[in-house]
Amino acid sequence: MPGSDRRQSAEDRILHDWLREAPAPQRHWFAAWSNYDGNQAQLEFLVDDPRTDRATALLIYWYLGARTSAYYKDLIARIEARFLAGFYADNGIGFDPDADALHGAEESWLTDDGSDTPAPMRKAIAGAIIERPDGVEDGEAVPTSVLNQIDRAWRIEELVPHLPTGAMG
Repeated sequence: MPGSDRRQSAEDRILHDWLREAPAPQRHWFAAWSNYDGNQAQLEFLVDDPRTDRATALLIYWYLGARTSAYYKDLIARIEARFLAGFYADNGIGFDPDADALHGAEESWLTDDGSDTPAPMRKAIAGAIIERPDGVEDGEAVPTSVLNQIDRAWRIEELVPHLPTGAMG
């Protein structure tokens, strides 16, 4: 496995372990501030986990592009089907796809004309608007402690190809 693949695998494992234990507000923050191009495995974990808050699922749905994205079409369809079936938890988190306030400005994600999108997917969910969790730096999706774990794993992966044969035991 090439070094960059090992680094990505280590990062995925660390993020997956953290998300499995993270409370609903931290998972919601992660979904809102995550790099969607680089964290698809973690987003899929959230989409497939019934403990994920319904507001978080709705946020992911719209951040992925809802019905306008061909690239994420299958993942969007999975979120929609599960959301409409009541698959996701209700932890009291709010999200309004027409007035998203998480990024400092109210932004509307309702990019389509609404003809194909089921009405429940377009409706606001009343609840708490999540503030940046303790230990998370401005502009980051996860706590600094998680970023430090990833950094350590990456540095170890950079060293592994340079160690003499048998040095790892």
